[in-house]
Amino acid sequence: MQSSLSLTELAKSILEDAQTLDSFLSSHNLPQPSFAADGVKDFPVGTEHADIHVIRHRLIDATKELRDLVVGPKDTIKWMIMNVRSHPGSQPTCYFPLQGRPGCSEGGSISLAELARTTGLTELDVARFVRRTAINHIFVEPTPGHVAHTATLPAGAKVVDLGGALGHISLGIAEKFEDLEFVVEDQDPLMEQACRLISSYPDRIAKRVKFLPHDFFQPQPAEARAADAYIMRYILHDWSDTYAKEILKNIFEVMREDSRLIIADAVMPPAGVLPKCQEEVLRSFDVSMLAQLNSQERTLEMWKGLIEKSGGGRWKITGIVSPPKGESITILEVKSS
Repeated sequence: MQSSLSLTELAKSILEDAQTLDSFLSSHNLPQPSFAADGVKDFPVGTEHADIHVIRHRLIDATKELRDLVVGPKDTIKWMIMNVRSHPGSQPTCYFPLQGRPGCSEGGSISLAELARTTGLTELDVARFVRRTAINHIFVEPTPGHVAHTATLPAGAKVVDLGGALGHISLGIAEKFEDLEFVVEDQDPLMEQACRLISSYPDRIAKRVKFLPHDFFQPQPAEARAADAYIMRYILHDWSDTYAKEILKNIFEVMREDSRLIIADAVMPPAGVLPKCQEEVLRSFDVSMLAQLNSQERTLEMWKGLIEKSGGGRWKITGIVSPPKGESITILEVKSS
């Protein structure tokens, strides 16, 4: 429904709701919302205060409406399309931990030039990605040419690699990003091999990667609870929806409100979108999954349905990174809705 309020009337309603929220935060000794690195990660009012969240959601809607009205219909559509295209392309930079990297200051900032050297990207591309995500408060540029984290990517984050085999993926990531800790989960028979592989790496990497024998059809153990991120690479396509739901439910039960699940798997495109040679490979994988494991490759709509049903509607796909040309793996980011 379109707003019948003038810009001034809409702005006044925003001011009134903002003052109500401010008053509530002050009277309950709650911190102000902030994107500072040491700020609160979520809006600091519990769900038991339903009336406050009604006002909060009304304020979210009103501020967006005011912005859209001022931007205008034509430019609103134009920038919506631009954002859809550019944000997923910049999304991998969201997972750049800065602290612990060579050249990172005690305060947690690093020059774009140094970050480029340690990531293997050009300084131009690092600057482009960082400044694109900074618009969404993921990074901040405290001084020209230097970048630091906001509250959106915490230092020392724990990552649980579910069905991670011997840990080769976690070890590879740990080698690149020196401020992440990993728990690799897989079946007990792999433990000896995994520990041997982990110990073959330099101590600066091996000490941050731990193998944990676990069956992901069972409730998650204490060591894997409330992690910052959970990753599953080519796991769920091995299982039909019935079993995939069991796996996901065990993960969702231990995730924090601000945790995220990263699924790296195939996403089946509509027929005729890809060149036939690429589509043939994906369709062959799909039939192979059916024949061997009674499972399937999933379309994006299938993934969305699986996530929402497994999490009772609480978890949703919030980010998609499409595969590079010629590759089949897509990155799906799942967060609390």
